[in-house]
Amino acid sequence: MEVYRCINCMKEIEKGDSLCRHCGYGAAEYTQPLNALKINTILCGRYLVGRVMGQGGFGITYVGYDLKLELKVAIKEYCPKSLASRDHSVSNVLQWTFSQTQYQKWKECIERFSSEARKMAKLDELSGIVRVRDCFQENQTAYIVMDFAEGITLQQYLKQNGKIDFCTCVDMLLPIMDSLGVMHTKGLIHRDISPDNLMVLGSGRDVKVKLLDFGAAVDMAVEHSGTSESIVKKGYSAPEQYMEDGAVGGWTDVYAMAAVIYRCSTGEEIPEAMERILKPSQFSLKGMKNKKARDILTKALAVKPEERIRTMAELKALLEKTVRKGGRLIRRAVAAAAVLAVCGAGAWVYAAKPWLPTVQTLGTTNGNLHQGANYGAISNKYEYYVDMEWNLYVCEYDKEDKTFYINEGMIVDEDAGFINIGKSRVYFLHDSSEDPEEQDSIMEMSFDGSKVKTLVSSPDYTKLQYVQYSNEKEMLYYMKENGDEDDFLYTLCRYNLETKEEEELLEEDIYWYNLDGRYLYYITFPEGHPLDGTQLKRAYLNGKDAKLLNDKDYLINGYIENDTAYMFSLSKEQLVVCDLEGTPKENPLKEEAGQIYQGCSLYSDGWIYYSPTDSSEIHKIRTDGTGAEVIYSGENVLGINGTGKWLWFITGEYKEDGDYRCDHTFLIYQDGSSLVALGGYATEDGLIYNVADGEITITGYRGEDSYVVVPWKFDEGEWKGKVSESFPEDIEIYKYAKESEFTYEKNEDETGITLTEYVGEEKLVVFPEEIEGLPVTAIQKEFAKDNEILEGVIFGPGLETIGEDAFLNCTSLKYVKLPEGLKTMEYFAFYNTAIKEVTLPASLESLYAGAFSELEGLTLESGSEKYQLEDGILYEKGSEGTSVKLVLTAKEGECLLPQGTKTIASYAFTGSQVTSVIMPMSVENVYTRSFWKAEQLKKVVISEGTKKLSPSCFRDCTSLEDLSIPRSVKSIEADAFSGCSSLKSVTISSDCQLGENAFGDSVTIHYYE
Repeated sequence: MEVYRCINCMKEIEKGDSLCRHCGYGAAEYTQPLNALKINTILCGRYLVGRVMGQGGFGITYVGYDLKLELKVAIKEYCPKSLASRDHSVSNVLQWTFSQTQYQKWKECIERFSSEARKMAKLDELSGIVRVRDCFQENQTAYIVMDFAEGITLQQYLKQNGKIDFCTCVDMLLPIMDSLGVMHTKGLIHRDISPDNLMVLGSGRDVKVKLLDFGAAVDMAVEHSGTSESIVKKGYSAPEQYMEDGAVGGWTDVYAMAAVIYRCSTGEEIPEAMERILKPSQFSLKGMKNKKARDILTKALAVKPEERIRTMAELKALLEKTVRKGGRLIRRAVAAAAVLAVCGAGAWVYAAKPWLPTVQTLGTTNGNLHQGANYGAISNKYEYYVDMEWNLYVCEYDKEDKTFYINEGMIVDEDAGFINIGKSRVYFLHDSSEDPEEQDSIMEMSFDGSKVKTLVSSPDYTKLQYVQYSNEKEMLYYMKENGDEDDFLYTLCRYNLETKEEEELLEEDIYWYNLDGRYLYYITFPEGHPLDGTQLKRAYLNGKDAKLLNDKDYLINGYIENDTAYMFSLSKEQLVVCDLEGTPKENPLKEEAGQIYQGCSLYSDGWIYYSPTDSSEIHKIRTDGTGAEVIYSGENVLGINGTGKWLWFITGEYKEDGDYRCDHTFLIYQDGSSLVALGGYATEDGLIYNVADGEITITGYRGEDSYVVVPWKFDEGEWKGKVSESFPEDIEIYKYAKESEFTYEKNEDETGITLTEYVGEEKLVVFPEEIEGLPVTAIQKEFAKDNEILEGVIFGPGLETIGEDAFLNCTSLKYVKLPEGLKTMEYFAFYNTAIKEVTLPASLESLYAGAFSELEGLTLESGSEKYQLEDGILYEKGSEGTSVKLVLTAKEGECLLPQGTKTIASYAFTGSQVTSVIMPMSVENVYTRSFWKAEQLKKVVISEGTKKLSPSCFRDCTSLEDLSIPRSVKSIEADAFSGCSSLKSVTISSDCQLGENAFGDSVTIHYYE
């Protein structure tokens, strides 16, 4: 039966349909260009040609359909306009116009086109690039078959949507930068990155971008002069691409990627490269508001390659630092180091309006608000604080002992900040930065923490402040995102706790605010960026009658306490003291003002407490400049809060990428006389522990892995195995094994250690890297065979070999971490274990048959030269061809093995769920037990070319009923198909040698004539 397909969507249609009922495309109105292949041409006996999607200087791209896999594809044809012609009404064969002397060069170009496609096909795991499926030569040219990317080009997307904000643009393109970085290491350069070669897939949060035509349209044509012709694209091609001898490399793609980012972010294209060379002074990147981004793109778009950012990895790393991440609340609250300023811009006289309410009570002090408000207390009743993991604790006062006790059972939120104590409730912010799908929320809870509910949600909140007015009304003030991710500013809102209504207060977005008396003080950036100027303003509490106080001193934030504004100035790079009209006055904190500006600080009861940047000390000083002293010295301080007699502070370290690591949280008396650890200590791996009376207790974990390793010894002593009830149940605790838990011997050359037997009793073990000063390089045969104790094993980095049957029948073993550097895994190394998922290192050179059994998940680290993972199948690459090494049990349905596959390794399909297997003509051998117990397998097609079916190769495939064996098979050895109870008949060659019980008694054997 003849099947007709739409030339656009490739779905089945009725003969004579003028419009496709699936996609609405009108084939009758379409005319295929004469220089293109005729519609419905079949290439390579497999690929049906549809309409032309696009033509460039070097090729034509068609909608296609893979008749074997039954899926839509894209077909790229090498067809340089200047050298090739075709009239498909006469023939599909391209006609080339070059001299005989250029024939060899043409052949080289065709081969280069195909060669780069083959390289791409081997790297199809890269997420940012459209996968290449096939390449071949026909019609005196070459073709590449790629996945069909359903979407629109970035060029079309920009026409529909205008600009894309910088952060979104970078997020969209990061996966492509990752993929290009890998490609560059393989010697592949794209040289044609532009919006019309980038495909936008999906919509909303699911938008992804993929790069098309990698290496397929560059340096492939030959001019009549015989020189290489390069493709150039105005506004995106680097200067070296215009030059005959220009050296291209990864830096060439860096230029184009930066040009794409600039186009997306500003709506403008950069001038053509040669124009920039001729008129260098006429180009700048003023369209980029973000100064850091502007500096990076300036370097990435340098005209001279040697002055340009050299690698895609470097460009990606720099851009990632400029993208604002939804970090923890403390980082939003801590002073924005590098954006500060205080002013004295004239004093505005406000007309008194006595009927307006004033601030009677604040939920937290303005000083605490500046530092994230992570601590609060109700005298002799409750204490509230967040720990280093941002868990919000509620601690009840013990009247008998007259103190607060930490109650690990009273964690009311796991991502909290900005604690405010109201008249009858506590309010706080829930931060959603750990889950991009979740929104921030303003939360309300009872004093004892037993009742918690959400009041309002938004993508991003910060600086929550409760206020009770003099008229008894209760409000919440807060800042929420304004929708512009390139912006530093927020929208100020007020939430009425009685009416449950939210209102936006000001006519402009702001960066900072404080409440004091009748007024709301705030800072905004009139030009959108603090470096271009800041304004301190004052309005009434309802946001009305805003007045400018200061636009001279680059004031950025601070805190208003005791009728004084303690503000941070970028221009002065210090804390400045202002009156409530915004006018700077004499600062008694002369020497300390710079240190306070650079670090974290807090006002409380006439004192300023501060810790200079990268300081492990907390200082205190009176606001009149007297009484300076150090009250704490120990770990690097990140943030300070305080109320009553206590200071809360958190320690840790800021990282180079702008993020930070939190280590501990403490309370300390404001006079420094008593220090209380609220959280635990932490190892580099994220293990959290506490020490009490010399005993170590494991209490938590803040890493991303499913396990954590406990060291042999802590600084405070040896762990005796105690774990608190608060430790996450889903995190496994591994312990370093001791030498006494193994028997071992030195290698013959005494350069390493071979572990010969495990005699320990630990379930979760980290193997030693060295013993007696020598690296552990090998695990001996049957090292832990039949062990029923081991549940998890992590090997040291020096291990090279895991011997035969090393962990055979370790039925409790669920997890193994293989080290980079591992070269060999011998027969049945982890056979019949409970391991379902594993990651293979790129260093692996030999994976013997049966190394694992019934794997559901497999990851292959990038860079492997010996193995390739594709569609649930692990292939081993050898000098004589490819071998199917391992098939995941999760793989289901039909399995079409690729051309070039030479052998099916032993135990490759054991336990798999595939229902049919089609082998290509290249397969020569099916080894012993390669399909043993593949109980879902129903159909097997063995193509002409296979010579031998080894013993038990399909044994116990109980569902196998459809078997095709070609004439080329001359040997079917013992038990090859024994136990195949559904198989009833088979046809084989008359000269095929059958081993004992090759087929079951119920199978009727026929012979080819």
